[in-house]
Amino acid sequence: VISINEGTVQEIENEARRMTEKGLCAEALLCKALMYADSSIEVTGSSAVIRRAQFASGERAENPEDIGALWKIAERHGFADKDFRLLAFIGESMVQMHSETALQGLPAGESLDEIRQRRKIEERVYDALVYYFEENHGLDEKDIFDFLLECGFPKLEKSKERILGSMSENQKEEPDRSFADDAVRLVISLAYSQSRDELRKTESGLVQAVISNKEIKDILEDSDANELKKIFAGFFEK
Repeated sequence: VISINEGTVQEIENEARRMTEKGLCAEALLCKALMYADSSIEVTGSSAVIRRAQFASGERAENPEDIGALWKIAERHGFADKDFRLLAFIGESMVQMHSETALQGLPAGESLDEIRQRRKIEERVYDALVYYFEENHGLDEKDIFDFLLECGFPKLEKSKERILGSMSENQKEEPDRSFADDAVRLVISLAYSQSRDELRKTESGLVQAVISNKEIKDILEDSDANELKKIFAGFFEK
């Protein structure tokens, strides 16, 4: 089931259909249930913000064979380490949010509406980080995209057309200052919590302690278990 869920939505649906034809209904149901759970809980909402900050801005940003390979380029352009962590979050968000994702393969209905609602907080954090670069470096969303593309950010080239198309359709508003400032602190804190550098790990707690915006605090306290129950209420009955 795990290996099946590594594929595209269509591949998973086809495999589930083949299972059903063979009389393996339980396996097919479990396969599809895991796909929906992964698409709704793991790649949207507070869960996505937390995991992306820890993984893309944390572990991957320090891995010289992954996003970390771009650090020297960013440093030459005058970006500090914290800026680089925020760029990693933005770049991965562009890949996950603007490009074709599993959400587009899910059937319409109440569950999909709940999943889309979860994506809003993810988009707001993304917009807040873009706003940070506009205020501090004079770079808008397209400038950031061009820079990351030139650096060779993973998977960005492959999704280039869809990302640019989504950018042209989205009208952004200036975020609330309290939310924007704490969104930056949130990503930095979570990124540093995964660092191999003990000083950064210590700083992680100090940065998080300064966070006061309620919406940002709610991201840290989000209960995936409760969200899962709400999203999938009645799913198996159908």
